[in-house]
Amino acid sequence: MLMTVGAVMFFISTFIIIFSVIYFGLNKRKYESVVKQYQSQGWPLNPSYQFFSNLGYFGSFFITAHFKKLLAGTPIKTGKRVWLPKAHYEFLQSLPGVETRWLIHYYYINFVWMLLIVISMLVGGVAEITA
Repeated sequence: MLMTVGAVMFFISTFIIIFSVIYFGLNKRKYESVVKQYQSQGWPLNPSYQFFSNLGYFGSFFITAHFKKLLAGTPIKTGKRVWLPKAHYEFLQSLPGVETRWLIHYYYINFVWMLLIVISMLVGGVAEITA
């Protein structure tokens, strides 16, 4: 029974991944626009985020997670006792909702499929151990 539950969860996560790829494709221009506008303010992304921004869909989760934190006003540490300046938050929050709202949806879509995959693997592992 547990193995079936794990398999179903994994199967559902596969459909969510496919939806996530399509959703990103539909919003790719907005994604690129937000990244370019952010960088045009003279705020380069840190090296790892710069690398992720060049990976398209495969690196987009990390960038959208960063932007989601900025939109939510969550403090982001950039060094020892150094926090991202308030201007970064204000800039992203000043962008039109059409350009940023999808980022939050996209973040949660990706979070859900990752969570489902992890849970399905744990359930499958427990099922294998108890069998």
